[in-house]
Amino acid sequence: MLGGDHSITLPDAKGVARHHGYGNVSMVHFDAHADTGEIEFGSLYGHGLPMRRLIESGAIRGDRFLQIGLRGYWPGPAVLSWMAERRMRSYEMSEIVARGVDECLTEAFGIAVDGCEGVFLSVDIDVVDPGMAPGTGTRSQAG
Repeated sequence: MLGGDHSITLPDAKGVARHHGYGNVSMVHFDAHADTGEIEFGSLYGHGLPMRRLIESGAIRGDRFLQIGLRGYWPGPAVLSWMAERRMRSYEMSEIVARGVDECLTEAFGIAVDGCEGVFLSVDIDVVDPGMAPGTGTRSQAG
């Protein structure tokens, strides 16, 4: 599925999980932001929340959810705690720079394919440095 912001990921990934069985699909999520907020502008749904809703639904388990490219000031402590409780794995840009992209991706992909029926790949254009993708609505330097 191609297009839109991450609000389209929730129904798409749930459909894949429905086909393969809830909890049997991993997600590799390339993004500058975690998209695991609890509420946004008074709504439970929006482009900054779908990954939380996806994990809460049981479609994707937290320990099968790998985020690559996170950077910036968000998420805050409460959301980071929620993510840790679900054993989500995030590769922040600082870690990718320190360890190297090949090592981080090899590790992430190894986790993603181990013992699952499928992998859902999600890419947000803001994972790319805004100098290379200036049209994104949520720019974050150092992609």
